[in-house]
Amino acid sequence: MPLPLVAHVPSTARSLYSLDELETVPSKKQQIVGKYTLVEHLGSGSSGCNVFAATHPESREVFAIKVHRGGCGGTACALPRFMREAELTCLLNHPHVVTGIESGIDGKDHYVVMKLLRGKSLAEILQDCGRLDWRTATTLVLHVARALAHLKSLHIVHRDVRISLR
Repeated sequence: MPLPLVAHVPSTARSLYSLDELETVPSKKQQIVGKYTLVEHLGSGSSGCNVFAATHPESREVFAIKVHRGGCGGTACALPRFMREAELTCLLNHPHVVTGIESGIDGKDHYVVMKLLRGKSLAEILQDCGRLDWRTATTLVLHVARALAHLKSLHIVHRDVRISLR
């Protein structure tokens, strides 16, 4: 899966979720990856990855955790690509790129923990509000361009830039 990318849209908040705002993962037994308890399934990708909201055991802070389950994935290069993405995500530092907190391996599960951001995708904003005014659109495009330029300066190619989260 591609590196996560978030562009700031002035009308959306970039705050963390609280536990009260999340639906729990339907399961008889709590699923734990690394030291994080999975709380809610947020999405999945074609490369065998699933993204969850997960809580840290000590701070109870909620993060996003992208998990690549061992044996899953469409191609032979999916796991090495995921491991490289996890490593790079934790090294990135830019205001318009999601920050990686840590990555690791838990049994057959490879994972990367990132900040969990609140907000709508650009597709949802456009559906709700219609056309953006030129100042907002220009600011948004500038933020995305700066994020992509930052990645390019590090010789990273984002392979899946899109306006929706899924």
